[in-house]
Amino acid sequence: MKLSRVDDDIKVLPKFNQVAGVLPLVNFSSHILHDLLANMDRDYPLMDMLEISNRVEYWIRNSQPKKVIKVNKEKNWEIYKTLKDIEKKWLAEVCEILRSNYDQSNVMEQMYAICRDENKKIMRENQKTLFSIIYRLVIDTTHGPRMPLLIHVVGVEKITSLLDFNNEV
Repeated sequence: MKLSRVDDDIKVLPKFNQVAGVLPLVNFSSHILHDLLANMDRDYPLMDMLEISNRVEYWIRNSQPKKVIKVNKEKNWEIYKTLKDIEKKWLAEVCEILRSNYDQSNVMEQMYAICRDENKKIMRENQKTLFSIIYRLVIDTTHGPRMPLLIHVVGVEKITSLLDFNNEV
């Protein structure tokens, strides 16, 4: 039995939060966002991307200016100095993983493995902590776009330059 629909033309759009997390990083460029998502997620119709991008930009600029996130220009030593030794070790491992994976395949699996622990609850907490540290050191907030998108938008070289404190201690 076929269910009736008023509109057979259902739009599939990226999630609002996904767009809100990336759009400021690409200077509110719908075209760059469209190309980025086509490479990383799926190829959404450009007109649909323009529609959601305009809504997200309006929402950010008029209701949520704190959502205008920018990539840090330099290393944040103040935050780094507050980290535990194990967290500093995790960051060094993240840099090593990012630098050694030119095609970025299985980077997330390797990053999750950094915090491996027999106790799943502890492991999840450690992973949350690691990603929060990365976000703080890269975009000065405790959360942001999905990590693969952040890496793709910001670039491996810039991210590692903000996360690698070992050469300057």
